[in-house]
Order: sequence, then structure tokens, then C-alpha cells
Amino acid sequence: MLTFIREIIGQNQGILVVIGAAFAFYKWQVSQNQKEAAMIFEMLKVIRDDKLYELIQMLDYDETWYDRGFHDKAREIGMDKLLVQFSYICHLREKRMISRKAFKFFSYNLGVILSNKQIHYYFYNLNEYCVKSHSEFPFAPLLRYGLKKKYIDIKFLEDVESRRKYNIPDYLNSYIEDVKNLNEKQRGMLDSFAQE
Repeated sequence: MLTFIREIIGQNQGILVVIGAAFAFYKWQVSQNQKEAAMIFEMLKVIRDDKLYELIQMLDYDETWYDRGFHDKAREIGMDKLLVQFSYICHLREKRMISRKAFKFFSYNLGVILSNKQIHYYFYNLNEYCVKSHSEFPFAPLLRYGLKKKYIDIKFLEDVESRRKYNIPDYLNSYIEDVKNLNEKQRGMLDSFAQE
């Protein structure tokens, strides 16, 4: 009887290995899904924080927020916190650390944020400031997502005439000279956002 069992196991060893590997892969996949779900839940908790959620609602209802008073500490910090959070979510998606399916949890809010004209104005002014100060754009993954999904037009960011054409308020960079002085390297940095 024992030899019979050994013969059956010996003949079916390959099948048992495949079944074992499939079970291990299944357990790993379940573990990964649970980790992703926990991460998404934590991100949603942060976004649903009362103050951040109020900012999303303000953008959704197109309330005026980007004015001369924006750069008082509380308003700018709140908006930057919101943009950093969504930039981080876009970064995670770029690195494929969250799935497309999980990323869809954030698509509505990303659309609300990136289709808001005042966000475009803020990005324009902030981008201009970053170019002039030779620093990186702080919300680069969010900007790349906006460019890729066509919420933001690259011409809007690089066109010197945009300030007049789009009537962009100059609340952030009133002390910085005109964008006409951009060199090729700085223009290349803008182009790289559209290509990534």
C-alpha cells in the first residue's frame, strides 16, 4: 500500500508542484490586495478629513479662492496639503504601486481639482516661480497626470502670452521678471512634464 502511494505521488509530482505554486500565488495575491485596500483606506481617510474635503467641495463648486488673500498662511497651507496628497496618489500610480482599479477611487476628485481654472492659475504662477528659482515643481506627478489626461494644456504653462490670453492673476510672482527670459533647459523641463 505504501509503495502504491509513493508511485502515485511520484507520477503526479509535477501536478502537485503546480497546485502548490498556484495556491502560493493566490495567497500572495490576496495579501497584496489586502495591503492595497488598507493603503487606499488610509488615503481616503486623509482626503475625507473635514478641512481637505471642504477644499475639494470649494473646487467642485468653483468658489473663488485664488486671490490676493490666498498667500495668508492657512489658505495656502491647506491647498498645498490637498495638492500634495493627490500628487502622492498620482506618484503611486506612476510607480504602479496602486492598481488602475484602485486609482479609480480618486478619479472624480482628481477631475474636480484639475479642471478648476484657479488651480491652473496657481500652477502657472507656481511653475513660473519654480523655473525662475531653479527649483522643482512641487506637484509634478499631479501636473503630469493633468497634462496626460488633457485637463491642463502644456501651451497654457509655457506660452508667454498666457498671462494675457487667460487673464491669469499674478498673486504669486509679482516680483519675478517676465517669462520671456526662459532658457532652453527651463523650456525642456516644461516639455518633459507633457512627455512623461
